[in-house]
Amino acid sequence: MESQVASALIELLRPQATLLLVAVGVDLVIGDPVYPLHPIRIVGALLAWLESLLRRAGASGYGGGVALFFLLAAASLTGVIAIVAGAARLSPALGWIVHAFFVYSFLALG
Repeated sequence: MESQVASALIELLRPQATLLLVAVGVDLVIGDPVYPLHPIRIVGALLAWLESLLRRAGASGYGGGVALFFLLAAASLTGVIAIVAGAARLSPALGWIVHAFFVYSFLALG
């Protein structure tokens, strides 16, 4: 069962040239719009929150930075995977669109 879930997630998030081209094209045409729930703003807020938790716990040195990196990466990746997988369950096309949106959001070409 775990192997099937892992295979499904790998397939869902597999690099796709078309998806990347669409995301790059949208980024070049539209740029990076500013709005409160932009994925990068959410990651930034999560970073600030995690950093304050780690500092309060006394983890403010090198170890705290390493912990911050891993916690932020794990939380961000888990959130993106959950949203893309949920959209793909509703419709494969919707999953592709949401995946493209995240790729576009994480680019900063302009």
